[in-house]
Amino acid sequence: MISSREQYNTFLGTFQGDFQKHIQVFKQFYAGRRVPTPTLMEDMVEIVRKSAVNMAMTVCEGNQVHAAAMLGIHRNTLRKYIRMYALRAVKYK
Repeated sequence: MISSREQYNTFLGTFQGDFQKHIQVFKQFYAGRRVPTPTLMEDMVEIVRKSAVNMAMTVCEGNQVHAAAMLGIHRNTLRKYIRMYALRAVKYK
């Protein structure tokens, strides 16, 4: 669980860095091609959601209740995302 503002800022910095990497890959993949708008939006939402769930689970050491609270979602919604993205729902240590 995040216990200080410094840890929270580290979490956000890591998330932002991962998101920037995904954006670069997306730009390279679609370089010079016409990108369907729904695809771009859906891809970005999936990237952000998967990264956020994975990082929250890591920071909260696998505690789904704490990770869900950190993300501002219900625990059952978190479990749905864990299944959807085939993330390991085990204790992270």
